[in-house]
Amino acid sequence: MKKIIDNIILIVGSNKLNIGSINVSLHREISFNNINKLHYSGNISKGKDIIPESLQNLLKEKEESINTGLFSILDELDEQINSFDLFLERNNIRIYDLYIENDGVEFTILNKN
Repeated sequence: MKKIIDNIILIVGSNKLNIGSINVSLHREISFNNINKLHYSGNISKGKDIIPESLQNLLKEKEESINTGLFSILDELDEQINSFDLFLERNNIRIYDLYIENDGVEFTILNKN
């Protein structure tokens, strides 16, 4: 998939929260150990549902870390963000390393060969 138009959803128990509608393109692809890491970037229109405060705080901390050049904590932040069940709604694909700043969004999809 080179281009994706979909919704990011967060699954909490039996509820699906709409994080936002996205329009993204494949930015880069990295392959290692039979896994393709597909990095997408583009735009997001935030959804109608409220993002849980714990996820909001992590996304804000990641944004501040990137903007101030404090890259040493990004792996830890991504690990915590990745503990949330985030998916592309129509494609039912798990996403990782979510980053949202203003109306911009980035994330990664993992494909196993």
